Amino acid sequence: MRVVGLGQRYGGDDGVGLRVADAVREALPGLEVVTLTGAEGLVELLDGRPVLVVDAVLGVGPPGTLHELRPDELARVRAFSTHGIGVAEALGLAEALGGPDVLQGLTVLGIAIRPPGALAEGLSPEVAAAVPRALEHVRRWASL
Repeated sequence: MRVVGLGQRYGGDDGVGLRVADAVREALPGLEVVTLTGAEGLVELLDGRPVLVVDAVLGVGPPGTLHELRPDELARVRAFSTHGIGVAEALGLAEALGGPDVLQGLTVLGIAIRPPGALAEGLSPEVAAAVPRALEHVRRWASL
C-alpha cells in the first residue's frame, strides 16, 4: 500500500498533501509514503496496487472538507496545480500507457482549499485542521 502526497511546501494550502504525507510517515511507518511536487510523477507509480493520492482540490465545499474520489469521479473536482499537469491528466496518461488496470487500486483523497493567493509557507487554520482527519482517513483506508 502506498500513500502519495502532492503539493508545494511554499504554496500555502496547496501543501496540504505533503503535510498529510508527513503525518502518515510519522504515525503509520508500515506504509510506503511518497511525496511529489507534480502529478506527472504519478504515471510511474500507478501499477494496479492500492494507492491513495492526497491532494488539494478547489470548488468542492468549505476549506478543509475531505472528499474521497475514485478515478471516474475526478471530473467533478478541480485539483489545484501550480505547474505541470493535474491529477486527472496524469491518470489519463497512466491509463493510456499501461491500460485500465493501472487505475484499479487508486483512490484520491481531495482536501478542499480556497483559491490560492501569494506563495506562503504553512496552511490556513481550516486546512491545517483537516490534516488529523485526513490521517484518520488514511488509517481506515490502510486497514481495508
